[in-house]
Amino acid sequence: MASIHEEKDENGKTTSYYVSYRFRNRFGKTKQSIKRGFRKKKDAETFKREVETDYYNNQVKVTDSMTVSELMDEWEKSLTKRQSMGDLATNTVNGYKVNIRHIKGGLGDIRLSDLTTEAIEDFYLAKYESGNYRTGEALSATSIRYIHTNLRNALAFAVQKHFTKYNPAVGATKVTKQLKKPRICSLEEIDRINQHTLGTELEMPVYLALSLGLRRGEALGLKWERIDFETKTIFIEEQWALGPDGYAFVRLKSNYSQRPLPFNEEVAKKLLAVKATQDALKKDPDNRYFDHGLVCCQQNGLPIRPEYMSQAFSRMIDKLNIPSLRFHDLRHTFASRALSKGVPLLIVSRMLGHASISITADIYGHPTDEAFRDAANISHEAIWGRK
Repeated sequence: MASIHEEKDENGKTTSYYVSYRFRNRFGKTKQSIKRGFRKKKDAETFKREVETDYYNNQVKVTDSMTVSELMDEWEKSLTKRQSMGDLATNTVNGYKVNIRHIKGGLGDIRLSDLTTEAIEDFYLAKYESGNYRTGEALSATSIRYIHTNLRNALAFAVQKHFTKYNPAVGATKVTKQLKKPRICSLEEIDRINQHTLGTELEMPVYLALSLGLRRGEALGLKWERIDFETKTIFIEEQWALGPDGYAFVRLKSNYSQRPLPFNEEVAKKLLAVKATQDALKKDPDNRYFDHGLVCCQQNGLPIRPEYMSQAFSRMIDKLNIPSLRFHDLRHTFASRALSKGVPLLIVSRMLGHASISITADIYGHPTDEAFRDAANISHEAIWGRK
């Protein structure tokens, strides 16, 4: 199946060896090839054994020319195909594309056959130093972990497609996920934010995030038709998010994300007041209203872009001199304060739309200072209160 041959100079002296061999390409077809340049016969013999083993085990010959960048292009095509089939959510694919950009920028020119575990680890370290494209500062450990997961999955895809024989990302040192401690709003901060957003486009997104723990896209995609005022239930089923053809209402993928949320009388009053304001705007002949049936929208009824809302929220926080608070921290605040007041972890997890209760415990279950103090008082009373 494979044979070793000598290459000789004009005097008949052996200068090197070459191996002629058969192999299977990635389509399973048998091909013939030659590998030259072996200075020692034992090296040619080692290669001969390897190709014979591969051939008899139906292994294919991998390409020596494909680069990491070319692999990531193939990987992105496969993700887009899975998205079109409904196997991957739009936001998930958008997140992958961000990671692909980082990978192509740092490792793209390296051939798959030359990619090593050490090169991948060096790439991660470089991202720690100045991996943020926008600011030039370090990427967080969480962001690098996402990149690692994407690269590992892309290389597993490459092995499956016979682009390479092994996955060097599996052996790379994983970046420890450093969970950032949630920023919980104080009651005084909540009051200030609430007062400052009254009558603005931020009013209802902020209120829904604080009252029900809605994500940004969920709040911006909530429609009046999904609210049952008789049973006081909101049905969370879709979000306003960026899709392949621009912004669109995207159905939430998991059964946990699609969830009913009960609300109390105070929330009902707030919702009805906003609805009355919108109804008045629709009837105003001087106001052109684009009715998309949205709870959270611009003054003219059009949807609010998620990025715009986050930027507007940041500007407001700066104006109020409230330190280091993101819109998503309102969801943190809802979860943490609910837990601190004794709402069961499982219930909070279901309200947040988490697939696992452990996610809620790890990310949102950090007790507040108030809860720590209450626990200290209760524990002290349990030990010393008998005196």
